[in-house]
Formats: sequence, structure tokens, C-alpha cells
Amino acid sequence: TTSVSNPGYLVYIIYAMAKHRLTIVWLVASSVICTWDALFVILRPRTLEGGDLHVIWRPYAIYTQVDKRYGDMNDPFVLAQSWQNLFECFLNLVTVALLLRQRKVGLLLGFLACAFTTWKTVTYMLLYTELCGGSQQMAHTTWQEYFFLFLLPSGIWLILSPLAGAVLGKDILRLMGPKNKME
Repeated sequence: TTSVSNPGYLVYIIYAMAKHRLTIVWLVASSVICTWDALFVILRPRTLEGGDLHVIWRPYAIYTQVDKRYGDMNDPFVLAQSWQNLFECFLNLVTVALLLRQRKVGLLLGFLACAFTTWKTVTYMLLYTELCGGSQQMAHTTWQEYFFLFLLPSGIWLILSPLAGAVLGKDILRLMGPKNKME
């Protein structure tokens, strides 16, 4: 039986957690933070300073001064990427459930979710470069604001999402067996 009161089931869950512990922790933590972030944008103007929900998103009063897209009600890209965030969070949590049940499809879904997250973050960050004509978006910030409030937090997703994807990808390759060459 798959009941929490069953000692065998608890051992099974603990084993599944140990095998992909860091990946599961990352997927859950990322989902919590990204859901909070996405809802800030989706629920604007209520989440902006002066809105009835602002107290929940108080740190964004500072962040919107650095990343002007978050406060711009006419920016469709930040709204689209917020809906993408929620979809990625859904994929992350389904992946966690599948990994805890040791379902092989969880490896593939998690690998895809990590790839989606990585490339969405790359795209978002590219919008602020000269390459994409967006360097003026950050021209008003000091290097400290840019680094600590934009680059560092976003950079975490550019490091941990690919690492989690690599861990899952390694397991996918292992499951393919020693003859995983293209024939």
C-alpha cells in the first residue's frame, strides 16, 4: 500500500529523495520563488506599491526600480515570461512527484523543465544587452544594483537549472545502457 503510515513506503520515499535530493530541493525551491515572482507580475497593479497585495511583494518595490519591465504595465514580454514561469513550476512539481515515485519519465520531464528554465532565463537576460538593443533598460542602475539585484539572482538559475538538468540527463543516458551510440 502507498500510505505514509506504511514503514516500507516511508523507506521507499527516503531512498527516492536521497537519489535525487539536490535536484528535488532545487526544483521545489525554484518553483516557490518563481511562483511568487510570476504572481507579482500577473496580479499587477494590485502587487505594486500602493496596491492592496503589495505587502506580500514588498521587496519588489526595490526590484522594479532596477528592472523597469516589472513595473511596466504595457510590457507584454514580462507578462508572457511570468505565465511561462507558472508552467515551468507545474512541470517541476510533476517531476518531483515522479522522481519520488521513481518513475523514469520524471527524468525526461525534469530534464526538459530545466532546459526550458535555462533558456527562458537566457532570453530574459539577453533583452538587457546591447546585442538585443536593451542596454538602455539598465543604464539607470549602478554596477552594484545591476550585479546584486539583477545579474546574481538571475545567474543562480543559469547555474543550478543546467546542473539539475545534467544530473537528470546523466541518469537518462545510464538508463539507455552501454550501447547508447547512434546506429
